[in-house]
Amino acid sequence: CRWYFLLAAKALFVAIFIHVPYLLAAAAILFARGFSPFAYLPELVSNQLLLFVTLTLPAAAVAALVKNVMQFVLLAILVAAGVVAANGGMG
Repeated sequence: CRWYFLLAAKALFVAIFIHVPYLLAAAAILFARGFSPFAYLPELVSNQLLLFVTLTLPAAAVAALVKNVMQFVLLAILVAAGVVAANGGMG
């Protein structure tokens, strides 16, 4: 399997199972509250970009560096604890 086919398959998976449902849920919430999702399209796209930069891209980078899921989860917990500590703890 060539690397670009694998990259395309992974990108398609992330788009279909993470970003599209999030976009549809945000649009449905706007619609349920009486707002037009098309009027807020720039904000919806901005939220997608923020999700990509803060969650998807770092997770993909970490997944490329570790050997198994156990290492990924351990590193994710350590990073989350570091972020909480950097923000002044739980209180």
